[in-house]
Amino acid sequence: MVLLHFRTATLPKEKSRPLMLNQATLPTIAENNSSTDYMTLTNATLTGEFQCGSAVYFRGTTTNNSLMHNDYYNANPELYDLFINNGTIQNESGGLTLKIFGDFTNNNIIENSAMDFYR
Repeated sequence: MVLLHFRTATLPKEKSRPLMLNQATLPTIAENNSSTDYMTLTNATLTGEFQCGSAVYFRGTTTNNSLMHNDYYNANPELYDLFINNGTIQNESGGLTLKIFGDFTNNNIIENSAMDFYR
């Protein structure tokens, strides 16, 4: 079971539109091969295990207290504003490339394919 807690969410009417979360606390998102695809998370705190899929965008202040990894495919999450890693970021398989467009603070472990910094 995955429990999501957030203050604001914009649920898309069309399937092709991304889910937008604001000030979310996201516990384990990795059960039964579930992952995040087509999501924008704003001011989120990641806990437990976070499996990152396609087209995932982090905005505002994001704090990773989880084991964050890609699903079985390549993942290129885009990190804007401030991303703080207090957990573990690792490549599961395929490839995990962090695209960083803001500030990045690492306080723990990173074992991924690549980190690209843009400014």
